[in-house]
Amino acid sequence: MKKILFLALVILFFGSFNAVKSPKIKIRNGSFTINKFKVNTNWSLKEFIDLLGKPEKEKDGFNKTHTYDNLGIILFEKAEDKVPTGKILEVQFYFDTSLEKNERTPETAFNSTIRVDALKASKKLTPKIMREKLVDWKETDSYMKHNFRMHKGDLYIYFRFNDDETALAKMSIGLNNKQ
Repeated sequence: MKKILFLALVILFFGSFNAVKSPKIKIRNGSFTINKFKVNTNWSLKEFIDLLGKPEKEKDGFNKTHTYDNLGIILFEKAEDKVPTGKILEVQFYFDTSLEKNERTPETAFNSTIRVDALKASKKLTPKIMREKLVDWKETDSYMKHNFRMHKGDLYIYFRFNDDETALAKMSIGLNNKQ
């Protein structure tokens, strides 16, 4: 009986390392951290998998996507000639999955907060508060309505709000190449 109990505890203990729940995301002074671990500037797929665990689904396309259904996160891996490179271009956090439904969309929403300098991003965020808190970030043209692009240093962030701009639907974070 003791052996079975010990084995069950060992399985629970080691199994908990692969399951990440509600990762804490922070961007401060140009550093992107997940659960207090700084993401290196090369943004390797391996590093993200080490920090978040294995994704529930993957999909080939212009870029390969890695979807974390239970975390509300999608990683976009760069592909060259349809071959994945192992480099992440962008990370998307879905605060509301109802605005965008496709085979890549996570099953559940991201249920934590993301800190960006003085900003606490959650589903309750509005563009007005975003602009007030990100005074050191530069706003540049975005590609669609209700979507705002901010950048500072090596990072950009797209904030996608619902149609009446009363709630944050999605946040996309990537390496900035358009200063």
